[in-house]
Amino acid sequence: PQDGSQGCLGWAALRDPELAEGLFLGWEWSGAFDVQIGDFEEGAGLFGIRAGFSDADDYWRELRPNESFRAPTAFVGFFQGDVEEAGRATRHAAETLFALPWPEKRAPMFVGYDTWSNWQDFHGVTHHLKPDRLGREIELAARLGVELFILDYDWFPLLGDWRSDPARFPQGVEAVAAKVKAAGMKLGLWTGFGQAHPDAAVVREHPEWLVMRDGKPLQGGWGLRSLCLGHPPCRDWVLEQISRVVETFGVDWLKHDFDLLPVSSAPLHAPGASDSRIETVFGYYYILEELHRRFPRLYLDNWTPAMGGADFGNFQRHHSTLIADWYTPVTLRSMLHGIAHLFPHNRLHAYLRCFSRDEEQSPYAWRSAFFGNGVYLLNDILQWDGPAQAAARDRITRLKEDRALFEDGEVYTLIPKQPDHFGWEARLVYSTAKRHGMAQVFRNHDPAAERCIVFRGLDPKAAYTVSWEDAGRKARLTGRTLMTRGLSVTLPQPRTSEIVRLRPA
Repeated sequence: PQDGSQGCLGWAALRDPELAEGLFLGWEWSGAFDVQIGDFEEGAGLFGIRAGFSDADDYWRELRPNESFRAPTAFVGFFQGDVEEAGRATRHAAETLFALPWPEKRAPMFVGYDTWSNWQDFHGVTHHLKPDRLGREIELAARLGVELFILDYDWFPLLGDWRSDPARFPQGVEAVAAKVKAAGMKLGLWTGFGQAHPDAAVVREHPEWLVMRDGKPLQGGWGLRSLCLGHPPCRDWVLEQISRVVETFGVDWLKHDFDLLPVSSAPLHAPGASDSRIETVFGYYYILEELHRRFPRLYLDNWTPAMGGADFGNFQRHHSTLIADWYTPVTLRSMLHGIAHLFPHNRLHAYLRCFSRDEEQSPYAWRSAFFGNGVYLLNDILQWDGPAQAAARDRITRLKEDRALFEDGEVYTLIPKQPDHFGWEARLVYSTAKRHGMAQVFRNHDPAAERCIVFRGLDPKAAYTVSWEDAGRKARLTGRTLMTRGLSVTLPQPRTSEIVRLRPA
């Protein structure tokens, strides 16, 4: 519940096992929403789908004569095959119908570094970021091959006071931005523009902007207060604050965090309705749409899946979406497996946080974090010694080399199961145009040291040179053989992996 791993997706797929076909559906809405699928006539065999606003908390809305309101849009499509094919059809629909154009005409799939790992400690909600470390972090990140340097939480005096903290940044965040760009990286910046510290100026000066429940201000995580983005004066103030920050600091990548959609029951925030569940979502959308209009080269990064939802309303208004605020290798692969049914891999990103020195240098961990998505380091890179830095440089170089495959390649799950701590996993990206492919194979806690991997999506008549990256083996096989008899992969130890590459023979 806290990280989205048990949250919900704005998507569903239904498959008839006898016909091996079905339909998928999604909705363009980021707030409370209910979908029911099944027999609505209590055994009469009338199968149906019913969807709409959630009726939680007895929601009601009064309409005056000739008044109207906007409701969420849903879309339905058909697929043939298994649920993986439903995901493939959905990804194509999402990219074609909804996706924002890339600021630089191509999917970045950045390798990034996030200063969250700079904190070192946690005592409340202020003064974690260590400015004296930033120069060394910027220099090392650039040497490792990092392309995006994200300045995380705590660059401001208090959350909601959207300006440089003068005590710790006497020259302003602008000076940090200049160093980042001089090192050849883009600048990312953390915001939580729907929340504010209780002592922030906006809370003291505009208590009428706070989200209210039962006549009291809603208290969120870390004791913060929520701002009602559905209230036009508050919404417009937030937009102007973030626009000024983006322009002044020269932000390339805007990461927004925390819960942005808490519903307010204040009559001021939802005139003629019991709460602001409609106004809040449209206010949030307005801010994102205006930021994109004002700054078309700004990357907008969506963190709402960390709060339990991934939907097509958010997808339409962001360039990239967080897989999950969770870091173990198996969890990363599991989250990607789920959310990639909705969105293309190159529209996603993941954080790589290793919990031991061995894991920091483990191909198993690095490969788990990257499969066509952006990957951002959460470890304290200043703690890395020479061998650890060399291993990271090598892994980052390899990630970059594989990105081009995902620009026009199709993705396939080769072992049809949700990734977990047991068994084997295998996933493939294959570019028909290039006739190149790359498969990642993982052995988790499984007693078998060998597994036959059957491929999908290849040209049955083509001959391929197959290479095992770690084992150093090569073979010449046809697409038909790979898709019928398969290919043997040996991994002597649990929690290890292999890369299998395909090229035209």
